[in-house]
Amino acid sequence: MEFRHSQYEETGPRGYGDCPSRVPGRASVLMMMALVVTICAIAIVLRYGVNAAYGRGAVSNWHQQDSCQSAGNRSANSVRPSWHGSRVSHALQIDSLSLDEQTTFNSRFLEATDGILPTVLNADLIVKRTKVLTLTPSPVFPTTNTSSLLECRDILENLVLALNGSVLYYVRDQRCFFNMSRIPSHWLVSVRRAARMPGAGGWGAFQNDSLISYWWVFNDPDGMVLSSATVFKQDSGMEAMAYVNGMDLWYQGTTLVLGVQKLASNATLADERAMVTLLSAVNGSRRSLPLPGLVTAGMGLDPTKTNAYLVDLLDPPRVMSAEAASLLRTSASTADDDLFKPEATFPRVTGLNLSRLMVRPQGFTSDGSCLYIGDQREGNVWTVDLLARNITLAADPNLIGLEERNRGNLREIAVTRDGCNAFVADIGGQLRWMQLKAQCGEAQRVHIVARYRERGFWGLAIHEDDNQLRLYVGTNDGRLFELEINRSALHTCLPLSRPPPPNPPPPTISSSSQPPAADSPGSAQHAKRHRNLTLAVYLPVAIVAVSAILAGIMVAVFYYQRREGRKRQEGALERCGPTARDSSTSSLVGSGRGASIAHEGTMEDLLPFNVTAYPLETLAFVTGNFSADYRIGDNGAFGDVYWGDIGGREVAVKVMRGDITAEKQKQFVAEVTTLSRLHHSNLIDLIGYCQEGNSCILVYPFFRGGSLCARLHNTDGTRGRASRAGPVGPPLTLVERMCIAFQIAKGLRYLHTDVDPPIIHRDIKSSNVLLEDGSGANLRAVVADFGLARICESLFHTQADAIAWTSHVAGTQGYMAPEYLVRGKLTVKNDVYAFGVLLLELLTGRKVLTPAPPPEIGWRTLVQWVTPSLGRHLYVDDIPIQILDTCLREQVRNDAAMKRMVAGALLLARDCVEEVDSSRPTISAAAERMGSLLSGANVRGRANR
Repeated sequence: MEFRHSQYEETGPRGYGDCPSRVPGRASVLMMMALVVTICAIAIVLRYGVNAAYGRGAVSNWHQQDSCQSAGNRSANSVRPSWHGSRVSHALQIDSLSLDEQTTFNSRFLEATDGILPTVLNADLIVKRTKVLTLTPSPVFPTTNTSSLLECRDILENLVLALNGSVLYYVRDQRCFFNMSRIPSHWLVSVRRAARMPGAGGWGAFQNDSLISYWWVFNDPDGMVLSSATVFKQDSGMEAMAYVNGMDLWYQGTTLVLGVQKLASNATLADERAMVTLLSAVNGSRRSLPLPGLVTAGMGLDPTKTNAYLVDLLDPPRVMSAEAASLLRTSASTADDDLFKPEATFPRVTGLNLSRLMVRPQGFTSDGSCLYIGDQREGNVWTVDLLARNITLAADPNLIGLEERNRGNLREIAVTRDGCNAFVADIGGQLRWMQLKAQCGEAQRVHIVARYRERGFWGLAIHEDDNQLRLYVGTNDGRLFELEINRSALHTCLPLSRPPPPNPPPPTISSSSQPPAADSPGSAQHAKRHRNLTLAVYLPVAIVAVSAILAGIMVAVFYYQRREGRKRQEGALERCGPTARDSSTSSLVGSGRGASIAHEGTMEDLLPFNVTAYPLETLAFVTGNFSADYRIGDNGAFGDVYWGDIGGREVAVKVMRGDITAEKQKQFVAEVTTLSRLHHSNLIDLIGYCQEGNSCILVYPFFRGGSLCARLHNTDGTRGRASRAGPVGPPLTLVERMCIAFQIAKGLRYLHTDVDPPIIHRDIKSSNVLLEDGSGANLRAVVADFGLARICESLFHTQADAIAWTSHVAGTQGYMAPEYLVRGKLTVKNDVYAFGVLLLELLTGRKVLTPAPPPEIGWRTLVQWVTPSLGRHLYVDDIPIQILDTCLREQVRNDAAMKRMVAGALLLARDCVEEVDSSRPTISAAAERMGSLLSGANVRGRANR
């Protein structure tokens, strides 16, 4: 079959038959010519017939590697192009592809190889293999054509699975190579998703493969979905494209975070420009953040989705991180040069070219303390201890089993939750199982456990839950395989230990040192490289120490200025009463501090970013027509909440009370837009809304840990039978309670200081704090219902005091500040008062309203109950332990560090509930004090970052 008409006209690049020769003299010209011809012939055969070593000088080496890789891996029935040994000089003609011809050609190819699965070499480990996805031919991209010497690949890479494994997000990377060139002549990239449903025997195959967006011009970083393909052609003068070199899924499942590089017109990746792009998985819209001064590779969020990580490849390479929420609230115009900050630096090792280090989301251990990174150029595997901030060479190519010429074959790495087992995939079609001595340590054994002879492995993901562990391997012939792993066959190892730094090595090494173990192939070179690493780490110790002192001084100055700036800003916020807040009814929260945008224009201009507009029919269906069986929690001040499941994802659907008129519809969307722009790791994210007829509905992620109120007071609230909510967890520990308080303070600090205009929550209470599953210092808490008081006031004409009093009597009333309760004075200090009450609730375990003791009548607030015990002077050795929750008292009595932390927390709570609002601290000051208390007690975890 031959492609006709010239849409993609290209001049054929230099072929492998063009081997230059040097003639040493006339007498031997015939002999030398014969020798050159023989050598060229052998080179062509070796290049095409076996796994060749690829050129390493070009920046684009990694994307050139696949041009000839798979020829030797294919079976006899695979289609192979014929070679004539001479350079093809005519232009490639492939315009106006006949879809019938293309489909027929690819159907024959897929039919010939469709039944082939990877060969399992360790049946004890891999107990089942299944093909779960096969890409269909693309009508906008050419396919392999033997007569035109065109070899094409269809690559599945950057695999990311939804939390429950029901949805796959991936990058489809389509490339064609002309005349065995190492540089693609045609290139097309798209970000896609595929979903699957559970069946009788578990999950079925992925189906309903759909486009999220095609790639875009690099200089057009922001915009709507691109549903039309742009095929990139080498040296065609086209604009540079944005190439995705890493991808991860935001925990709400609505946003993909992409690492992006610039693909130049000569099909090489530029090393001077990079960016992070936030791609909506809902509507394909995108927003990008430039990373000036960085040459980045990969992208991965830690398991808690708190921080985003990548590698800066500039010498020396560094692992960099940024708070994930900061990516969502930052725009290109407000992005700082130090958005990503260094976490650890790779050691300098002579002879190593560390220019292809890739961060992947499947490289983290479950607690996020360790990150495994593959080196796609040198074939090494590195481990990064993110707490100790040091990097270890876990395995070199000799231990992994990569020959010198194949070191560039390493492609992806995925680790188990405990970090004891790592799986490494390469483009030679081999899957290796790496067993480590300890978490975040060195490898002790590496075995090849599966092989795919048809093509190569390019994508790798791991999905591990309490019941099963599965690997997903993407190939460069458009297939995705699922490999079920036998957990009992996995390796176990020592936990991560962080001993003090060892003494520097002696200047000489005894010749009587023991030889390397016989069962460790290449261990001599492995040991040599570790000696180089040791020298590289300890020689510059003095320089690093001096630099650290200078850096510490600079950091201290920076944080002092930042703190003073926040104090000045929040002092101004105190003067912002209801008038100032209400005067900006149409204001929209900007992407960064101080940014604001007016709501003007059409309804389309107001559509929220990364928020789904759900049809009312859909929400009614997933909630059983808003049945009581699906309702969760007690009746709230702003409406009822229902549990639902949308596409395998649990959601909380809040149906707001009141009718909305036609003229209020635009205002509702404007308010939803405002909420959609608020992103902080300790604020619940809005993921959808519905505005049909007179309905106002908001959709949030469902938190299985329930509310703080239910956990503190051991109450289930109202839970529908269909809600699947689990039982209330065990009593919260002291560390968990203090970490929760710190996270609440950080969320409020964002609303008060990082949003313009500032948002006053107005309804801070324990039932508006939601918990994830987890324990200890890693228990995550988010504040809910922020901004809803404003919506109710503006849309339903509900006054603030009515909102407060319509809450359950055991809730909001006890949290209201005196000036707000008596005079209706609304400032940010109202939230500070409520935070102080919440801190007392955490420490005492008491509800905020309890019946007054006889002969009194009515109710006594928690502040009234605790005030007599918190005198003017509060000493560590004399804190009122009797007011603490009974489950905390023994620990506080016996642990001096915990006692100091509790004393500080009680003092902070007392300051926050001062009757005069001007005497209360700002929420920024409160958050700072909470952080200091946790640090003083040596509490480290997600909440203390």
